[in-house]
Amino acid sequence: MSIDNIAKFNSTQVGPVTTKPAPQPAASPRQELPGTGQAVPPAASSTEVKQAITRLNNFVQSQQRDLRFRVDEATDRLVVTVVNAESGEVIRQIPTEEVMAVARSLEMAQGLLVNERA
Repeated sequence: MSIDNIAKFNSTQVGPVTTKPAPQPAASPRQELPGTGQAVPPAASSTEVKQAITRLNNFVQSQQRDLRFRVDEATDRLVVTVVNAESGEVIRQIPTEEVMAVARSLEMAQGLLVNERA
């Protein structure tokens, strides 16, 4: 680059610097259900969940299906059980009993850690 070009470069007038104001965060961020664009509904209370489970169980029984819904008390997770209507034998449980046992163990271990530090 020649000296003349450098001189021209240095003598170039730069206008006033303008900045855009930073975008203001929304008062309450809107969470959406993935892929739907719909707002996430508010969390249900424990009594609402129990009422919904009772309605599901009543509906399934009226349809003569072999499904049972419950909330595991230790982990507060929904459990769906497929049962043989004639024998009462559990055909499948979602999540499985093994997974529920691990979840219970983790809940107990977490409780021990919290109690130890307190």
